[in-house]
Amino acid sequence: MLRVADEGAPKHVGNEAETVLGWRTGHSVVSASYSIFVPGGFVRATGAARTIHMIGLEMLFSR
Repeated sequence: MLRVADEGAPKHVGNEAETVLGWRTGHSVVSASYSIFVPGGFVRATGAARTIHMIGLEMLFSR
């Protein structure tokens, strides 16, 4: 995301929180995550500002 800020625009972009769960099974490691981003003053002042929810799933195989 690229946005142009004027001199008086707020500086706070936003806050993000993340929860990660991981477990090992035999020769693999599985991780799942959930994140939420809440826009701050800068994002709200310079365009669309929705709260964003993100999920992730990762699997690592090893020998």
